[in-house]
Amino acid sequence: MIDEGVRSTTLLLTGMGVAMALVGAVLYLNADRLGDHAHLLIPLPPISVAAYIYAVNRFGPLLSGEISRTTLTQTIKDLMAEFLVGGLAFLVISFVLLAFVLLWNAVK
Repeated sequence: MIDEGVRSTTLLLTGMGVAMALVGAVLYLNADRLGDHAHLLIPLPPISVAAYIYAVNRFGPLLSGEISRTTLTQTIKDLMAEFLVGGLAFLVISFVLLAFVLLWNAVK
């Protein structure tokens, strides 16, 4: 018998693969319309991978029964706290990198 965690992970991977293929096909067919704005799509793949990893890590133990069911309110609170911490970390790292680039260009 196939483990429920393996089944849900396989289904999630298949769904993500189909979704990425559809989005890729749509973007390929509309490449001429994107034109100068194609660079705005560069962050999408890493964000998608991060979202997948987050969903598997967050809800994997819940789906496999390792932890008890949580309420929707608790899940939303956890998501907001994680969003806040992740957003602050992103801002700090972005400002540090920006300062480094500005200092590097000033020294040149």
